[in-house]
Amino acid sequence: MPKHLKYLLWLTISLVFLVLLLATEIGILQNTERQEKDNYEKIQLVMHDKEAESKDLIYQLLSDTSRISRKWMDFVDVANKQSFIVHLFRNDTLLLWTDNTINSKKYLPALKDGFVYLNTNNGAYMVSFLEKGSYKMALFYRLKTNYLFQNQYIQNHINQDLFFLGSALFSPSPINGFHDLFDRKGKYLCSIQVFGFPKLTPYWLRFLLLLTLGVAAWLFHLICVWLIKKYFYLTSFLFLFLTQLARWLFLSYKLPVFIYNQKLFSANIYASSIYNPSLGDFLVAVAILLWFLVLIKDSHATYSKKKAASFIHLGFTAWLTMVLADGAIDSIKSLVFDSQISFDIKNIYAINAYTFLGLLLAFMLLLVTWQMVQRLYKNLQKPELNFYEKFFVVGLIFYFFHPYIVIYLFERKALYSYASSLIIFVFLAYRHWVIQKLNRFQQYFVLVVLLSIFTSITIYYYSNIEEEEGRFLYAAKLVSQNDVNAEYFLEDVEKKVAGSKIIKTYYVNPIALKSQLVKKLRQLYFSGYLGKYDISVYDFESNFNHHQVRNIFTYPQVDYIYKKLGSTTINKNFRFLKNNAYLKGYLGKFIVKDKGKVLGYFFIHLQPKLLQDENRFDELLIDGFRNNYNKHRNYSYAIYRDMRLLSQSGDYAYRTTFTWDNFEGKSRSFVDNGYSHLLFKENDNLFVVVSRKAASWYEPFGLFSLSFTFFTLLLIAFILLYLLFNNRYIKQSKLNSNKVWLWVQKHINNFLIVKDADLSLIRTRIQLGIVLIVFITLGATAYFTINFISNQNSLKQNDKLVKKIRNVASAIENESQDINFNSNQSDVEASINQIADFYNTDITFFNAQGELLSSTIKKVYDDGIIAPLMNAKAFYHLNNLRESQYVQNEEIATFEYSGAYVPVFGKNRVLLGYVQLPNFYESSDLNSEISSIIVGFINLYALMFLVIGAIAWVVSRNISYPLVLIQQQMARTTFGQKNESISWTRKDEIGELVKQYNLMIDQLEDSAAKLAKSEREGAWRDIARQIAHEIKNPLTPMKLSVQHLERAWKDQSPKLPETFAKVTKTLITQIDTLSDLATEFSSFAKMPAPRYETIFVNDLLEQIIHLQEQTFDGELLVECAPDTTIWFDAGYLNRTLTNLIKNACQAIPEERIGKIDVSVKTYDTFMQIEVKDNGSGIPEDQTEKVFMPYFSTKVIGMGLGLPIVKSMIESGGGTIWFESKFGEGTTFSIRLPLSQAE
Repeated sequence: MPKHLKYLLWLTISLVFLVLLLATEIGILQNTERQEKDNYEKIQLVMHDKEAESKDLIYQLLSDTSRISRKWMDFVDVANKQSFIVHLFRNDTLLLWTDNTINSKKYLPALKDGFVYLNTNNGAYMVSFLEKGSYKMALFYRLKTNYLFQNQYIQNHINQDLFFLGSALFSPSPINGFHDLFDRKGKYLCSIQVFGFPKLTPYWLRFLLLLTLGVAAWLFHLICVWLIKKYFYLTSFLFLFLTQLARWLFLSYKLPVFIYNQKLFSANIYASSIYNPSLGDFLVAVAILLWFLVLIKDSHATYSKKKAASFIHLGFTAWLTMVLADGAIDSIKSLVFDSQISFDIKNIYAINAYTFLGLLLAFMLLLVTWQMVQRLYKNLQKPELNFYEKFFVVGLIFYFFHPYIVIYLFERKALYSYASSLIIFVFLAYRHWVIQKLNRFQQYFVLVVLLSIFTSITIYYYSNIEEEEGRFLYAAKLVSQNDVNAEYFLEDVEKKVAGSKIIKTYYVNPIALKSQLVKKLRQLYFSGYLGKYDISVYDFESNFNHHQVRNIFTYPQVDYIYKKLGSTTINKNFRFLKNNAYLKGYLGKFIVKDKGKVLGYFFIHLQPKLLQDENRFDELLIDGFRNNYNKHRNYSYAIYRDMRLLSQSGDYAYRTTFTWDNFEGKSRSFVDNGYSHLLFKENDNLFVVVSRKAASWYEPFGLFSLSFTFFTLLLIAFILLYLLFNNRYIKQSKLNSNKVWLWVQKHINNFLIVKDADLSLIRTRIQLGIVLIVFITLGATAYFTINFISNQNSLKQNDKLVKKIRNVASAIENESQDINFNSNQSDVEASINQIADFYNTDITFFNAQGELLSSTIKKVYDDGIIAPLMNAKAFYHLNNLRESQYVQNEEIATFEYSGAYVPVFGKNRVLLGYVQLPNFYESSDLNSEISSIIVGFINLYALMFLVIGAIAWVVSRNISYPLVLIQQQMARTTFGQKNESISWTRKDEIGELVKQYNLMIDQLEDSAAKLAKSEREGAWRDIARQIAHEIKNPLTPMKLSVQHLERAWKDQSPKLPETFAKVTKTLITQIDTLSDLATEFSSFAKMPAPRYETIFVNDLLEQIIHLQEQTFDGELLVECAPDTTIWFDAGYLNRTLTNLIKNACQAIPEERIGKIDVSVKTYDTFMQIEVKDNGSGIPEDQTEKVFMPYFSTKVIGMGLGLPIVKSMIESGGGTIWFESKFGEGTTFSIRLPLSQAE
């Protein structure tokens, strides 16, 4: 069975098997009842296991209560390993805790001995409780969290032990539709309903699906490779149609399910259209297009060689190349605009796997362009059109036809066309002038450099555009939108203000000072995030007169601003003043009452400060997922009203008056003082300036470095994968004779497009070795340097934190001289808030028992995110070990940070409690510093790779040059002729080798001289004998013919004219034979010097076949692409193919219908021509003599035809061989190099 039919059969089988596997997957995943039952059984087993573990742990911990304090940290370690939270009480006083996740004291009265379910304000727990004497121990096992609010730092999640549930609801009592859970004794615990559980495809099924998909794709590829050489257009259509049909089916039905369940195939990362709804689908689409272009790389359709057809064909190819290049640029733009992928090299921690997938996609898109450029280059090499005609067609398409379509029909910028044409011309220049001078590894390396340059420039350009658009939206938001974060905090503040006794006291007490009231309000309610606003108070009596002192506005004025100019918010009392000329910010109105009587009207105005402080981490306390665009982009901004600075934020020092020129339109961008500014004009009186540090000249190089490093790693991985399948150990093992292994090895090598000859060269191995050494060295250096800097930075941050907390502790101790920290809670909170604002930090203060007294992030404790308890380890170190300070890493929900603790003492060194300072920004500061270092290393990588690549090329060339020189000299070494010696002045290993070579050729010349003398005599005798024999053969019939004519003349035979004609014909025939013998001998003795040129093989074959068809009755078939060319001597190739085809015709017996197949195939580095006949074949005992001079199986001829053919082929660096089966036929094969250098 032919190979292609075998492939088709196996493809059909694999597709059927694939359908069965997909049906199996669907069946498994749709069997939800079984999966739900399994999940309920699993969670019931987990409950039983945790019940048993908790009881064992309780008895273990209570076995020796006298050593509890000393073994506290052991309890913490044991509890954490088993996912328990341990709280130990003695006489209802919390004595020990391992975690401050839950406020156990709040739920202690409800706990009973045994294993019970507990629902709290922050989640669901299973609790194992035991009361033993004066001790009460509770072990909490968290099932899931259920926080009162969520954001990017605080998010609900289920226990990792219960990941198989996905999402679940727990109920303390039975509910219809829920599944009941029981303890080990069968007692009811709680009910659970599982929903959204992950539908997991078994791993064995995943493996089979991927394997079957891969095998089916490869078999489909092999079939298309065979078909496309015969039916180019049909195969191309079928390939595109079938692949797109498969894509549509997989996309429509989301199959295989386990693949489409991956995040890569979700719209959260990327989505641009129905055709590309995810990054994974985009990757598949580009891979198919690249696959198609690789498939048709060596195949071409036949078309008329008339000029008109050549114009159309070249024009269409040029336009298609432009379309693909244009599409590549547009797709890279889509990667920037339509995705959540970060390409910001300055924020290296935002770089993730999807960034590299995006780079890979850009790489593949440009590879598509490169493949199409190669087809365009081949068309440009054809001779039908001259240079000027080609230049006219390409220029017309690139700069007139395509730009017209882009600009006028699709309303796009002409930049696309110019950028696309630039990319194409660079690729063409590389293909024409560079690629021929490099080996395969060097070609790949240079191509990686080019693709990295194009990728980085395109992404950098569109990233800047995207950033500027984002900056414009941010500027518009600053003037047109209210502060949602402020409103969130005001929602809680206005409740406290409305019920505040301080304001009532202020109205009732005639000696109360307004300044003291404002100070108290700021300390209690307007600290933290709201500290970015200045507070103004407008107080009025119930009769609308001023209270105590005169306000700058009257009641009607303030009330008008509040009602008419203020826009409503989520708050009840506060309104947002958007663009009011008098006031800006928020204005709140409160009616002060006492026992139902109106005391007055109280307005609170929040005016944004001139300098905005955004160093507090208030995002932790805000409900909802918000992106702080300013912090993320490191922006500074300023707002100007009536040409005066209203407020500013960030590092840039803005002028107090607006000095920039006015401009038309909504915005203008420019660079000034090292910053890139965007001016946004809301109206003629209101301007916003958003600024960021201007990009350095080397900043684009960072993205190039990342791309180049990544692509180089891919190249190295490909080479290492090739060596894995083709190393010498594999070649020497039994695998090398295994047919299955050889098949796999062959197709993997074809996929990798790496040849053994590319890596066997010494210079290639030197280059690759140097690059690998540099990569490993720099990688190790980068790893240890980054770790060292991370550790040093962490120590530095801790030192800064400790110094700061000591100052804070000193400030609290000073405040304790005037405030009773054990009784006056409001004074404590006001004092802590004031100190926190002064030091610009968050502060949490605990009493001597580790219980919360006050915190600037009190909402975290009030809403149950964590319990109002000090961290267990910190309390142990400060209270039990009496340490003076302690720094550790902590977490609030899923947010990690570092926290410092110190004790605080009052009068007479009495312990007041412990103060904690969190460093929420340590990780961001550290990440910023490490990012700059990593970027530096990546840039160094790229620079070193380029420099080392050049050095490796020079070094390898210098090392290999002498070896190449010796190889060339040895190749020219001829026995019996004068051979040139090699001149080498250096005394090194090469010098010794040269010395031995020169000595060898001297000895060779002496031996050759002696041998030549004896051989010449023998050779001439043999040649003379052979020539005499060949000449004697025609002389005998000539002599007999002349004698016969002589007799006929003497006898005056009546048949004399007839006899004369026959004799004349015989003499002419024999004379022609002698002439052929002389010509053949002359050709063998002296062949003309070859003259190399570009030959169109198909045209040459058509001429030869046409001549042979005149005398051959059989079937002559030719398989050759129309534009196949070779760099060779035209006369040599003509005589070679004529000789082989003529021999094939003469080798067919008379009783057999002759069939001769001539095929021409082009590979990466060589062309192979085969001449196959169905003649009588060559006997085995004669196969070794076929290329020997004077050997022939024919009646006529001297046997010099094939030796001459062999000599001509080998003179051009080619080889010739044959395979023959006696009685069946013979196949002669010729392999010629495509490279001119070879």
